[in-house]
Order: sequence, then structure tokens, then C-alpha cells
Amino acid sequence: MKAKAVLSVITGFFFGLIGYFVLLLLGIDQPFQLAALSGLLFALLLFPVLVVYGNIMDKRYAKFEKEITSPIFYKTNGNFNLGNGKVKNGNVYFCEAGIACVCLEEKPYTLDEILLQDIERFQFDNIHLNIFAKDGRVFVLTTPDAAKIIEVLRQKEWI
Repeated sequence: MKAKAVLSVITGFFFGLIGYFVLLLLGIDQPFQLAALSGLLFALLLFPVLVVYGNIMDKRYAKFEKEITSPIFYKTNGNFNLGNGKVKNGNVYFCEAGIACVCLEEKPYTLDEILLQDIERFQFDNIHLNIFAKDGRVFVLTTPDAAKIIEVLRQKEWI
């Protein structure tokens, strides 16, 4: 919730700043006041939109999680490249049987599963987790949780 509020304020600030320069170019009276008002209004309207959208996506992912049969021991959100060149944002579920990468934001939905027995090795840095499959595919997960994921995978003796 705090991140959405900060995002709304920052976006409203930049909207107001751009509006200020546009109003200056147009020669409008009191450009600062109008720009500040428009930036504030933009931020106030953006915040509930972000909250509602977040709730909708949370419900979609919760519904999907109920369909996963393998116990989930860690989940995170991040960007993933599933070896096809396209980068998607979604949830990544680390289950007893393997890893499920899911993007429910656009249709067709993206779901890719990597079974534990198909994983050859992991490679990681601060924000990236590269998963090498035995068939030669490389899955790249970008998330701020990369260090935590590695810690969890070591506890599960996957690494």
C-alpha cells in the first residue's frame, strides 16, 4: 500500500511538472497553481486505481494458487524470461515438484513449469536467478528476492 502511495505521489509530481512547462509554453495565467493542482489531482486519482488493480490481480493469483497440487514452499513476484525471448511479469512458485512461472496479466495466460528432475543447475547474482534445464533451455528470473530464493533453495537442498 505504501509503495502504491509513493508511486502515485511521484507520478503526480512528474505529471504536474510536465503540465507546468506545457502551461508556460501556452502562456496560461498562473501556470504553477494549475500544474500543482493537476499533479495533485492526478496522484489522488491514480492511487485508488492502483489499489483496485492490485486487488484484482491478487484475486486472480489466489485462484490460480488453489489449483497447484504440489505444496508451495516459496513464492515471489518478478520478471521472467522463459527461454522464448519474451519477458513477462508475474508470480513464481517454488513447489516440492519444481517451479511454476505464471503471468495472469494478459491473455493468453503464461504458465511454464520446470520440474525438479529437469533442472541441471542454478546461477545467480543480486537480482537474477538463472535456471539451466537439462534440455538446454535457460530460464532467467529477475527479482529483488534473488538472494532469499537462493537461501531457501539451499535449505531445501536443491543447490
